[in-house]
Amino acid sequence: MEYLTNTEELMMKCIWNYGKEMPFLRMGEELKDKFHKEYKRTSIRTYLFRLEDKGYIKVEKRGRKAYINALIDETTYKTEKAASMLDEWFDGSAKELFSALNQKIPKEDQESLKDMLDEMDFK
Repeated sequence: MEYLTNTEELMMKCIWNYGKEMPFLRMGEELKDKFHKEYKRTSIRTYLFRLEDKGYIKVEKRGRKAYINALIDETTYKTEKAASMLDEWFDGSAKELFSALNQKIPKEDQESLKDMLDEMDFK
């Protein structure tokens, strides 16, 4: 899976959050509403072409309108990104990752994480 730039990730979040086929013209509104980012239509088109070249989306033209469809779902992307971060920044050590996150994890999340670890199958 090819890496995405920060702007490409924001666009993918907009597409995933939209939940269905997104009209091309809606992308600018979503970026502005959700992330307070404003891009010209030509810039949005350039980023969408890059995302299409990377295999993340398919842009379909129908008549005078274009629609964006995600080809990679959010869960798959998050899983790949997390695995990549674990390898690149923590040498594959989940213990090092959790150690780095320890100060940022709220108490209520710590309890559910403990429960998740207890339920894991370590065979």
